[in-house]
Amino acid sequence: MEKGSIIKHVLIRIMILIILTFVSVFIGLSTLNPNRRCGTGDVLSFIPWFLGFYLLWSLCLFYEFFSLIKRKQKVKRNGNLIMIFLLPAIIILLWFYFEILNL
Repeated sequence: MEKGSIIKHVLIRIMILIILTFVSVFIGLSTLNPNRRCGTGDVLSFIPWFLGFYLLWSLCLFYEFFSLIKRKQKVKRNGNLIMIFLLPAIIILLWFYFEILNL
């Protein structure tokens, strides 16, 4: 298996996640009332959209994970599994970090 094809595989999936993140921000901010802006509440408008798109992205990677098992491409399969669980792990670690700072 070529190293370049594995890197290309991972980069394409990460770019899809970045594009979906921008789409979720634009959809979330378009639902806000332009006459009533609150500085802290704006982020709450796109979090449900981001979580929905992230769930869709994760399900697609999980489906591809099983197809890669059948094709016996271990490195790409493991890359998909790492990408699925990396973002939630980072969020949980950041939450723990900020909880420790507040002690």
